[in-house]
Amino acid sequence: MKDIYELLNYVEIDLKEYDDTDLNDIEIKKMKNRLHHYTKKRMYDLKKFVKNTCISFGVLFLICVVIFNVNPIFAREIPVLGNIIKNFEDRDNSEFDTYTSVINKSMEKNGIKVTLNEVAIDDNRFIIAATFKTSYKLYEKSFPTMNPTITVNGKCINGSGGKESKIVNDDTYTTVDTINIPDNIKIPDNMNVKISYADFNVVSLDSKNSRLINGPWQFNFTVSKKKITNKTKTIKISKHIKWHNIDTEIKQINITPLSTKISFDYNYNTSQKPIYRNPLDFIITDNRGSYLKWKGSELMPNKNTVNYADKDGMSFDLFSGMPKTSKKMYITPYYSSHDIRHLAPLKVTENFPIVLIQDDNNRLIVYDITRRDGKIYVKYRCEGNLGLDIQLGRLYLYDNNKEMLEEDDSEGNHENISNNKDTITEVFKDKNKGEIYIGTSDMSDIKVLEDSKFAIDLDNN
Repeated sequence: MKDIYELLNYVEIDLKEYDDTDLNDIEIKKMKNRLHHYTKKRMYDLKKFVKNTCISFGVLFLICVVIFNVNPIFAREIPVLGNIIKNFEDRDNSEFDTYTSVINKSMEKNGIKVTLNEVAIDDNRFIIAATFKTSYKLYEKSFPTMNPTITVNGKCINGSGGKESKIVNDDTYTTVDTINIPDNIKIPDNMNVKISYADFNVVSLDSKNSRLINGPWQFNFTVSKKKITNKTKTIKISKHIKWHNIDTEIKQINITPLSTKISFDYNYNTSQKPIYRNPLDFIITDNRGSYLKWKGSELMPNKNTVNYADKDGMSFDLFSGMPKTSKKMYITPYYSSHDIRHLAPLKVTENFPIVLIQDDNNRLIVYDITRRDGKIYVKYRCEGNLGLDIQLGRLYLYDNNKEMLEEDDSEGNHENISNNKDTITEVFKDKNKGEIYIGTSDMSDIKVLEDSKFAIDLDNN
């Protein structure tokens, strides 16, 4: 039988069932409130979450995975124009062309055809792109849901992760699943990989009914990551950052062509006032001013926690890949209270640009707002010292009743923005064609620790 934590790793939680005042620092970080509504990924990260926190679930479904043998698939590591992972992850990073393995094999069962399109693997992440074709109409909020089980050389890979999904047409959608690899798990260069989708839980459009479609859909293939291993740097450091009652030690930075990982330990002094309960976060830039995008994290509890089983494990924050031309990496720690305060919105007129002041150092400059085909297109740029992960997505539109408009995730260019000089296009659903109001939030929830900023010379490491 599967390990209980492996099974819990894929249980879905409705955060609305929990009062956010009950969430501790680990829960908050894992659910990624720090990026507010900008982060569209649905996060799943419950293995260590369940081991280190006490949550009671009303109902827990444990799914037994049945092994279904198919002929092995041999992945081809070749560049592909417009590949799925690159489009989801970072279209500007041409390294995905080099290090993405193309599978493109399909399996059909019980009205669902699953195509395993691509995988990309480095020491930090395991990324899987798959396409699902169904025999019924899909709706934006009623995807059939199932997360893949990954086995490498006979061992199951568990870690934090996320899922992004996109509807292709009425009966087809594509997903990109990401499994973040903890430091204590070493992925070999040569791998026999098994990826399995066990069952699908299909939810009705009104979310009131669901039904289970039995699988499994399973794929076996061999792949090597030796090429990317040869381009990977592990920089050992010991950087201590003390801020109020939080003591953080950054231990190492792992840099691959596809991702960047900061590994660290932290603990709290709960007798020191004031008490801050969230770990520090990080802003990463290079010598050209480009920002790395946050991609995920995994937090170990305070190292002083009694009966903590994984004291040798390190926490980490995961970011996008460092550009090949970067000479230096700058790391700036900051603290987020997760208490985002919205500022009063302004009525949109024809007078552009609109300047939305967030604080003394940060603002959003809105250059254009256009209505067409039931959508509202907003073009703006971020200015300030906080980085795109913090500012991006803090622009809000409201209708004439001051109700916030929903974003249209199928359009816009969030994923392609890497610099404060870039123009951002954000798209909203036009609710009632009435007056539009625009707003942002202040940055009172963010404290940048400029005095603790430090640099790493990439050429000498």
